[in-house]
Amino acid sequence: MGSHQHRSATALSRKDRRQRLFRFGKPKVRDVIYEDLAWFWTAARKNGSDLTPEEFTEAYEPWLASFEKMAMLEDFNTEFQDRTGPVGLVAAHFDGWVLEPHVHWFPWVTKRNILRCSVAYLSLMTYSRKIGCIRIHSDTETSGYFDRLSKYLPIARCGQIPHGRPDGEEHIFAMKGKKVGKDVQIDLRGRRERSKARRHPQISTSPAAS
Repeated sequence: MGSHQHRSATALSRKDRRQRLFRFGKPKVRDVIYEDLAWFWTAARKNGSDLTPEEFTEAYEPWLASFEKMAMLEDFNTEFQDRTGPVGLVAAHFDGWVLEPHVHWFPWVTKRNILRCSVAYLSLMTYSRKIGCIRIHSDTETSGYFDRLSKYLPIARCGQIPHGRPDGEEHIFAMKGKKVGKDVQIDLRGRRERSKARRHPQISTSPAAS
């Protein structure tokens, strides 16, 4: 009884899950401006850094400049007087086809912030016609989190590299961007292949060769 009124959690589509996640508002993904260094410095201070703002800027500005794309993530958070503010910064490498994002969460971020902002950011990137593939590298501890994201986004586990990190295995996940044409297939290494059947592009989920 009631099956026609409410869909079970297991029957929800990715779109349904995203709509539920953002039913009270969506996180903001915006460009990083110079003044945002103050948020990064505050986060570093909370993590034990004793650098002055000037020392911090001198130390980290070159590092931030080494990334081709950056974004600030803003979401609801009780640490802010107006209940919303920056909770993380995304620094991404981009070669014109593959985007590799690296997120730096601020100390006041919540688990809810992480889920909402991850889904919002990755959703936005998949709709970019400038991006062909989004490739994510993870350690073993956090790899399960990206498996969970597959309930909200078409993210595929593409394999793992034994001893790929100093602390163990490296896990690789990928998503397709809008730059991929209708007759293009993405394999595990992000190479482009023409599909004879001109099928809708998919990201392979078969294990990567080791």
